[in-house]
Amino acid sequence: MAHLRSAGSRLRGMTGLRLVSRPVRRTAGASSLPSDMAGPVPATGASPVPATEAPPLRLVSGLIRRGVVGLLLVSLAACATRPLEVRTQTLGSEVAATRAIVLPPPGGPSIVTVVERNRTNGVEQELALSTVGRTSGQNAIYVTLLDALESAEGDTDFIRLPSISRRAIENEMDDRLPGIHMRVSPYFVQNKYGPFGYAVGRSARGDTCLYGWQNILPAERSLLEPNGAIAVRVRLCEPGAPEEALLRLMYDYSVVAHVRSPGWNPYGEPPPVSPTLGRLSVPVYPISRNGFTRPLGPTPTIAAPATTIRPVVRIEPEPVPLRPAVAPVPQGQQPGQQPLEGFPTIPPP
Repeated sequence: MAHLRSAGSRLRGMTGLRLVSRPVRRTAGASSLPSDMAGPVPATGASPVPATEAPPLRLVSGLIRRGVVGLLLVSLAACATRPLEVRTQTLGSEVAATRAIVLPPPGGPSIVTVVERNRTNGVEQELALSTVGRTSGQNAIYVTLLDALESAEGDTDFIRLPSISRRAIENEMDDRLPGIHMRVSPYFVQNKYGPFGYAVGRSARGDTCLYGWQNILPAERSLLEPNGAIAVRVRLCEPGAPEEALLRLMYDYSVVAHVRSPGWNPYGEPPPVSPTLGRLSVPVYPISRNGFTRPLGPTPTIAAPATTIRPVVRIEPEPVPLRPAVAPVPQGQQPGQQPLEGFPTIPPP
């Protein structure tokens, strides 16, 4: 009976049902319980003994079975309404163009998409640019922004600064400009971030291709704090474009991102002001890279007033009808008198 009471209490806690006990009258010689659960039978004529009836085992097991089935149905319904989650095996994710680390100069080429990959010590981005060339491949800017240059032990997601050795650059050009013979420029060039290198070539379809590289990092590194670095690679192919037009991107691109760390400074200290600035007898002219700079812009050319040329129309006189010629009348002969045929003409006296 104890196990039945405990089952009843658990059932009441699960279902909220309450089992009400009721008295059962037993008479002599008869019992409503099985023989193994019945107590001693009183003698004939004795008063009936009240007893408590336990809930049937079938009722308890049925309620438990219904509760388990209900829980399973609720779980299946929750799984059915759960949205489908798809995961792709890619290393990078596409971000908005406003999160680009580097921006091309005004006038293009424009940024189409930006694919970003986060690393332990930095960020890698591939900026796909608008492409009009006929050479296979995509014009792009490859940027690597680093916060720390030294890796921690056992860090497998650490990225190092790309090398600018000749072999490393040739491997990059073979990967991003396959089948194009690129010639490395022997000239020293630099932009506002420091020196850079470039190579040019011509594809089989007549496009002029350029590959530029630059690593931006301070000349003197600090031993106490990481200064960081930025690596930039440019791949361009344009049909019929001159070399200097493609180099404009390497000269005029801008780095518009930074790391919020007091020790991050890949540019180094700013250069000192020229000692001749503000001194006497040292004129400074408004000359830029393109020549003399005019605040008002180029002098407008005043066009001469257009002269209207009228066509010359020649008016020819109307033709006058010609009269038939009349033979002159000999002197002394009256008009209308014709000489007789066969006689000589005698001149007048």
